Amino acid sequence: MFNLKNKQGEQAIDRWCDDSIDFLNKKFNKKNVVNAVLHLDEATPHIHAIIVPEHSGKLNARYFTNGKKAMSDMQDEYYGCLKPAFGKLLRRGNKGSKAKHMSIQRFYADGPAIIDRRGCPEFCVNG
Repeated sequence: MFNLKNKQGEQAIDRWCDDSIDFLNKKFNKKNVVNAVLHLDEATPHIHAIIVPEHSGKLNARYFTNGKKAMSDMQDEYYGCLKPAFGKLLRRGNKGSKAKHMSIQRFYADGPAIIDRRGCPEFCVNG
């Protein structure tokens, strides 16, 4: 996605972070975006954000996350906002993916084999 080994890549990720936080501020109201942290600990840079899910003056997470369609629509909205600036670097996740969540216990039990099959360098393997 971003080549962090050069100045151009660093500038691109800085712009992506700024644009992503702007999206959060507009979507959830700036006062409700408590924290946003860039993570570079995986193959794909990503942001963990803490949001107070306020809607119409009340806490209402369901308004934003009620079901698969609402979550998919939010992903579409995010991608639509950032695609003009980052179309070559950003890719929308697969709609209707059948990917299943893996528990932490299962990941650590099976993790090294999964990571090895993906061709991850040795330093990624725990164990």
